[in-house]
Amino acid sequence: MNIDFDEMIDALYIKLSDKLIETSQEVTPDIIVDLAEDGTAVGLDIQHVSMVSPADVANALVRYAQ
Repeated sequence: MNIDFDEMIDALYIKLSDKLIETSQEVTPDIIVDLAEDGTAVGLDIQHVSMVSPADVANALVRYAQ
């Protein structure tokens, strides 16, 4: 896992896997999950991270965890 935070644009990317990204799914307007071909989460892109609810992030992880 790798975490990259960009303070200038208030964005966070959590890389969960080295698998190739096949598609992306918007979970909320500020949370996008990158998915591998098998549907597993490859990463989370969180915009306006200082304003996003931790519960929304947890729900995104649980929804796409396999």
